[in-house]
Amino acid sequence: MAQMFLIMRRTDIPSGTLQVVDLWPNTSSRNQIYTPGPGQTGYIHNIPQPLIAAGVTAGPPLVAAVDLTGVAAYLIGNIDTTGVATSAVFSGTEADTAAAALVVIAQAGTILDLAAVNVVLAAVVGGTSLTGGGSTGVLSELLSVLAGNQYVIPAGAAISDGAGDFDGGAGAFVQGTYTPLYDIGRFKVSNLNGNISLLKSANFTYDNVLGVPTTGSAVGVYDETGTVFP
Repeated sequence: MAQMFLIMRRTDIPSGTLQVVDLWPNTSSRNQIYTPGPGQTGYIHNIPQPLIAAGVTAGPPLVAAVDLTGVAAYLIGNIDTTGVATSAVFSGTEADTAAAALVVIAQAGTILDLAAVNVVLAAVVGGTSLTGGGSTGVLSELLSVLAGNQYVIPAGAAISDGAGDFDGGAGAFVQGTYTPLYDIGRFKVSNLNGNISLLKSANFTYDNVLGVPTTGSAVGVYDETGTVFP
């Protein structure tokens, strides 16, 4: 049962505006006895991409001066930049650069598999990969962050050690803020001709705050390998 990710492609739609209501079990009406697992219906959130460079103190050790969240926070908290264990970390600026490049790919609705992600990371710092060396990155986790899962490095947490070496484990996911979706019956139906199908269609139209209708795909659908789900 593959995990699925709905990643917002557009920037003109407020986060939490679009909703998928034709999955099962329904989050608000499920029977806790017969369907004890998490509900599948819910809102789609924009890609969290706050810049973090200003929130990281000069090291070593590299320390979060404020709570760091979003894609860049996940990268700086999980990436060893030289491909060998306990070696180096992204700077805040480098993490911001890599995150922005990943967001561009996601908003284009193109493949975000491990190879594509590693190309982005290595373009920022040569030899860097999501899973190589001491990196603790997981592709499905990164996809979940792009889909709105809240990852936080709390203020005061050390991102590197006193020698500037990568020191994984600075951040964590905020539990209860994200519902994993799975490629099961109702998801397939929604993706083919239901809510998800409408949201990912190039003909999807949303009226912005000025009441001007804008047409274009709102959502990219990915499986856990980063492949665009048809």
